[in-house]
Amino acid sequence: MIPEFITFRTSKNGFWYDISDKKIKNGCIYVYEISGENILNKKIGQWILNVYIEKNRSKAFVKAPVSENTGILDYQIRSKTIVFMQVPPENLKYYNYFYHPISIFKLEGAKINKERINSENEIPKYIKEDNFIKKTDKVKFEKYGDILKGGKLKDKMIVLIEKDYPCLLAYYFYLEVIVGVYLNNEQLTLDITDSTCEPSTCR
Repeated sequence: MIPEFITFRTSKNGFWYDISDKKIKNGCIYVYEISGENILNKKIGQWILNVYIEKNRSKAFVKAPVSENTGILDYQIRSKTIVFMQVPPENLKYYNYFYHPISIFKLEGAKINKERINSENEIPKYIKEDNFIKKTDKVKFEKYGDILKGGKLKDKMIVLIEKDYPCLLAYYFYLEVIVGVYLNNEQLTLDITDSTCEPSTCR
């Protein structure tokens, strides 16, 4: 269902704290591993991606808590979370989908921030023209206002992903956040990842 360099590791029922809702949530946690891929001739290394889907499947989010590399880009990626919300039931066409506003991650000072987009032409090529994304019928791109009513996102582009495929939520995180951060911030060096610390004296 997803490219070979992303591997399913495990899934378990569990609990987590939802910062935006300020509540403890429970549901299923899916764990995926990304093997090293080269982006701009820079190896992104090993990553662990966690996909959290609430029990009632009204909300999901993805994080990358663990990475092999320790550069500034990797630190920024580990701090990012992307949230997917259920399409409201009145929209019968997309009711079985999660949606997420498409974002581009760019460096501003010492921090990488996200910029949402307003048209299909602005969707980055590393997302829209990804070979896997082009082949699957489980991922779609729409303008929020064309399928949902009101809200601050009405003029923004969103991605829609079928709820039954947590692997695709993980893969989308890989494209938007990991690939996006590397491609849009290539001026940053990763020299720190080539150094090693002194051996530990702990026993």
